[in-house]
Amino acid sequence: MQRFIVWMSALFAVLVVGFGEAHAGESSRLAYLLGDGTGHCPNEKALRVAVAVRLGYDPFVAWAKTTVHAQLGRDGSNLRARVYLADENGHVRGSRELSAPLDECENLVAAVALAISIAIDPLSASVPSPPPNRVSNIEEDPQPALAERASVPASAPASNEGREGAGSDRKDAGVARTSQRASIPSAMQWYAGMGTHLASGTAPDLAAGLTAFARLELVGVSLGLEGRYDFPASADAPSGVGVVSSMLLLASLEPCVRVSPLYFCGLLSVGSLRGWGAGVADPSEDSTVYWGGGGRVALELDIFGPILLRAHADVVGNGTRTRLEIGEREAWRAPPFAAALGINLVAHVW
Repeated sequence: MQRFIVWMSALFAVLVVGFGEAHAGESSRLAYLLGDGTGHCPNEKALRVAVAVRLGYDPFVAWAKTTVHAQLGRDGSNLRARVYLADENGHVRGSRELSAPLDECENLVAAVALAISIAIDPLSASVPSPPPNRVSNIEEDPQPALAERASVPASAPASNEGREGAGSDRKDAGVARTSQRASIPSAMQWYAGMGTHLASGTAPDLAAGLTAFARLELVGVSLGLEGRYDFPASADAPSGVGVVSSMLLLASLEPCVRVSPLYFCGLLSVGSLRGWGAGVADPSEDSTVYWGGGGRVALELDIFGPILLRAHADVVGNGTRTRLEIGEREAWRAPPFAAALGINLVAHVW
């Protein structure tokens, strides 16, 4: 058990340090306010998804010091949006204002998502994106933060040429809106991964193993299906005569809530636990149905492209209190709880 605790502590220390370096300055809180005349506008969830799709990760966390404010409202015959950053003391560090026709709120919110993405991660400005249809830049605060870090592409500011083409704009508005919607990928995300783990409480000794899983994620919640194989683990019988061993095959459902970059998950597991004895005159072998339920905390970090690194710690109640015997004497009994620590490579497949 001491080896397990040391292994777990060292691994998580490395990952937490890595997380601090990888994500410093890339997280913010989001405050999204829809005013009069915006009942048809995309909601906060849609804005979060649009930003996450562009950046490749969800940048919004509740404990961030910086807050991104996005405010939309009606201004005469147009919609107006204001985007600005505020620090932990409420001081505004910069702002940008955009406007669009009343029926172009989808495009306006897309421009707001782009402004937020670039403000959080300036490198995202190099990612090509279709310009929003008929969204105009109104006013830019000369303060440096958002003004310098987030240049929101504005398609065709109002001009004589723009007014002359207004008729054709209206004619093509339906096509433009359809194109804009098609440019934003679905909020549904598919992941797959595999890795290794170390478990305690499901075998007579620490058991190493392999896992493989698939996960469907939708705006902060996910459901995963995981397969697990624990290699045989053995321990000497308390009497000093004989050895008991076991191995485990397991399938688990994993519903999770994501608070980027952490996942808080439930686990419901069922499988087969096989045990056997050796080193005695009459060795035997048997298997039993194993089931358990508990929870998992996982930390997931970007490595490169669609590849992520995931570490997790599990605590599960053993629903099956398996007992291994040698010569009709108990050699090992499963404790009330089992624990596991694992690390996986994860691919964002779609």
